[in-house]
Amino acid sequence: MVFIPPTRGVRRAQELWYFANEAIGMLVFERHPPSPLLRRLLRMPVWLFRARLGWLLDRQVLLLTTIGRRSGLPRTTPVGYLHDPVADVYYLTAGWGGAVNWLANVRACPRVRIRVRGRERGAEAAPASREDALAVLASYTERNPFARRIWSRWIGVKFDGTPESYERVRAQFPTVAVTPSARAD
Repeated sequence: MVFIPPTRGVRRAQELWYFANEAIGMLVFERHPPSPLLRRLLRMPVWLFRARLGWLLDRQVLLLTTIGRRSGLPRTTPVGYLHDPVADVYYLTAGWGGAVNWLANVRACPRVRIRVRGRERGAEAAPASREDALAVLASYTERNPFARRIWSRWIGVKFDGTPESYERVRAQFPTVAVTPSARAD
């Protein structure tokens, strides 16, 4: 079972700010690919990390570097995550109904790099088990006050917290488990 420790104080405020911005993006640009301007705004966390200001977001966002499935070039994407410190696994849930490039790249080449909390490591990505994905979604729903509204719009019916509604969300928002490598890269 996934254990995600709760946040408090300033960290909780940062988390809520992140969730609010995510909700705006998911509700306003529902089911439409982001415009070039929005794509630039969504990449802002990459700029913050490169400017050594990643500490502002490092509890909510990690940088995921995948190998492009067509180009073969490294592609770096900011992705929200939940971390299970007991198993040292990072859970990433794909937005926009799973139609995101980083997910397609991970499926083509599961060997990735992650940069989280100032540390870059090699890792292996794999689809999360059904139980882990449901636990991550439940934790996310507890922490994110906007999740129910976002998911209701995406699954087409009111999200009511029942196991059936969680299954619908799981089908729309694939979850990936990223396990850092034991060896130093």
